[in-house]
Amino acid sequence: MWELLARFKVHLSVNASAATMRTYTQQLKSFAEFCEARHLDPLKATPSQVHAYATAMMRLYEGRKSSQCLKVRSLKRFYGYLLKQDLIFVDPTVEIKEPPTGRRVPRRNLSEAEAHKVLEQ
Repeated sequence: MWELLARFKVHLSVNASAATMRTYTQQLKSFAEFCEARHLDPLKATPSQVHAYATAMMRLYEGRKSSQCLKVRSLKRFYGYLLKQDLIFVDPTVEIKEPPTGRRVPRRNLSEAEAHKVLEQ
């Protein structure tokens, strides 16, 4: 698993920002540990095994939607890479969806004068 992560990190270093590379590899360390604890080869992981990991992460990070999304997005990106490299032929993350994050509230509301100006246009 660690060799696959190293290869994925090299791929990210060419195709993503340093921050993205750092974040994805950091997020995937917990998946590597999950695989090791279960003697699971990530190249042979079934959708139900990967879903079990994703579900565990959803519970662990309950109430923190952005953390949940990062875990899922990192996993999907990793398996997308493995698929493009022909290391796997079926992506076990296809059915896993990122949790909805909801709408963000604007940080600043319009003043009354600004609202009237917008309405007059």
